[in-house]
Amino acid sequence: MGTVAASPVDWVRRRDPDLATVRRALRVTIAACVGFYLSRYLLGDRVTAVYALFTAIALGVVGRAAGSVRARLVTLGCVLPVGLALVALGTVLARGTVPATVGLVVVAFTISFASVGGPRFAGLAAGLQLLYVLACFPPYAPDTLGSRLAGVGLGLVLLAVAEMLIVPDPDPVPYRSLVADAADALAHHLDGLADAMDGVPPADLAERHLAAVAAGERLRPSRVPPGVVPAGPSRRDHALANAASTVRFVLSRADLDGDLGRVGEWPAAAAVTRPAANGARAGATALRGGPLPPALAVAPVAAADVTGRPGIGELAVEAVARTIQDGVRLFDGAVRVFRGAPAPEGFVTDPFWYSRRSTVSLWWHRLRIHLTPRSVYFQLALRTAAALGGARVIAGLLDLQHGFWVVLATLTVMRTSAAATRTAVVPAVFGTMAGAFVAAPVLMILGAPVDRYAIVTPVVMFAAFAGGVLFGQAVGQALFTLLVTVVFAQLSPSTWRLAEVRLVDVLAGAVVGILVGLAAWPRGAAGELREAVARLYVAGGRTVRETVDALDGDEPTVRSLPSARRAMQLADTAYAMYATERRTPAMSGVDWQAAIVTGHDLVDGAQLLGQSLTPVNRLGGKRGVATLEAAAAAIEAAYGAAADVVRLRVGGLDVPRVTVGVPPGATPERARLVVSVEVYLAALARDLARLTASTSKIAGLDG
Repeated sequence: MGTVAASPVDWVRRRDPDLATVRRALRVTIAACVGFYLSRYLLGDRVTAVYALFTAIALGVVGRAAGSVRARLVTLGCVLPVGLALVALGTVLARGTVPATVGLVVVAFTISFASVGGPRFAGLAAGLQLLYVLACFPPYAPDTLGSRLAGVGLGLVLLAVAEMLIVPDPDPVPYRSLVADAADALAHHLDGLADAMDGVPPADLAERHLAAVAAGERLRPSRVPPGVVPAGPSRRDHALANAASTVRFVLSRADLDGDLGRVGEWPAAAAVTRPAANGARAGATALRGGPLPPALAVAPVAAADVTGRPGIGELAVEAVARTIQDGVRLFDGAVRVFRGAPAPEGFVTDPFWYSRRSTVSLWWHRLRIHLTPRSVYFQLALRTAAALGGARVIAGLLDLQHGFWVVLATLTVMRTSAAATRTAVVPAVFGTMAGAFVAAPVLMILGAPVDRYAIVTPVVMFAAFAGGVLFGQAVGQALFTLLVTVVFAQLSPSTWRLAEVRLVDVLAGAVVGILVGLAAWPRGAAGELREAVARLYVAGGRTVRETVDALDGDEPTVRSLPSARRAMQLADTAYAMYATERRTPAMSGVDWQAAIVTGHDLVDGAQLLGQSLTPVNRLGGKRGVATLEAAAAAIEAAYGAAADVVRLRVGGLDVPRVTVGVPPGATPERARLVVSVEVYLAALARDLARLTASTSKIAGLDG
């Protein structure tokens, strides 16, 4: 029997599984064509036609809003005044190459750096830059500013209407729902643990644990569509990200391979774990719109007899249970902040610091964190500003016809690394050459009547916007070159030389992109990721040691915690950008997400342990604590060594073995606190051992 040939629809779905590209191409084509035809043929305003067309392309193809339909509409509404301001600024500065270039450098850096506000802003950065670029080229015509602004407004409104009404993309699953699912799975697992601690373990305890871990894995940013991850500086985004990281941390501590996997009946631990399960379930309900979770009461410490040094196993299991309880309390508090309620009190380390900040203050805090050469956002902003500024200078000094395309080509081929930029240049150049060869005979065949070009424009436009995904970047560039030809043929008389001009401009822009990519941070986020993870390990290890020292000190403060949080955020953003880049042999074979999670456990765990920094719980005196402090110092040294390994300075790593024990004569509270610290430090050692076992190419970390 012969095989059945695949239908065209099946062929398209193989390249665009959910038809997102096809739907977006259709929406942008309709919005751009309606704005262009309405302005060009009905109103007779060529300037408005150009700006309506390119606004739809800039904010629908070159840049694109992310998230649900409602989120995209809100984002487009927010960028409307920004787009109008950029066009007005470009129009004023187009009087000369120098002011236009200075303005472009400032605009490119500012807009790129504003991407620290999250993927909703980052997705539109290139499109907003394009609006300024379009306006800052000759002719210098400030008298046309009204028509230009009208075109921007018309194009953006039409794009928003198309996003809402024309084959809209299905809304992605909200991140709060994913967090709620993970919290429910965690609660189900904790119910099983509590039953096991009471002596009646459920038959499906292992399955519950696996299901909870799987739900936690679905919270990974790499598994969530852009615009869904709470990566912005707002209080809600901070709170939801805090809730997600806490759920994942608690899941890592509710590990059946660790202390909770010990066989036995632990009634004291069960009394702590069961309320924690209910708290996780209440938080999940609140994330879905239900009532706010009530404050989770801290279970009292049983006055067990520790004078005879009871089994460390019982104290260890209870210590893990109390860590889980503290984590659920933190989770419920983050959920309350997310819902707009006041942050709960009783947390020594102030995990909800962001709840008392204004939006402006949170934005400034985020910008200040990344205002350093160690930030991948700062690096990308400088590279983009240098590349676009260089392209504008070349276009102005050489007086290139349609010099706008030079900067557009640079903007199109620029990537976060030099290797990726070189890869993008090849299809851009060859595609433009192919498009130029096709455009020349098209112009000769269609001739001068503009109505012929008006008829073919929608078809060529749709093919150009969808062709890059369906047929490859080279075909997409060829079709876009053809699109530019048929559009400009409707604005002024054109010849086959128009395609030749575009080819020269694209070559010039590509050269600029390559040179800047080689000169400034050529390795992209991959080059920064190693250093970011290493700094996270150093800062996290210092925080662990200071936290343990503070348990026996007079001042319950951990001064390094803010710097550890900052290192964690820089590492997160470096990994997020690295995930969008092409893998290189030097970075492959490494589970960098696991490396990041290990750093999170350092900082999040220290923050939870810091809840014990109260006068009644501090160890009070050096007797029997020297081994505990020595263990903390060993963990700090081990993660410092791991940082050197990540930096490729050394090729081996010894994981410390943590054993402390209860000091003689300790009270029940102090005995449990000592064991809690021991269990936490031992968990950090296990995390490092897992990373060592699962990672094969961090400079011989497995050896």
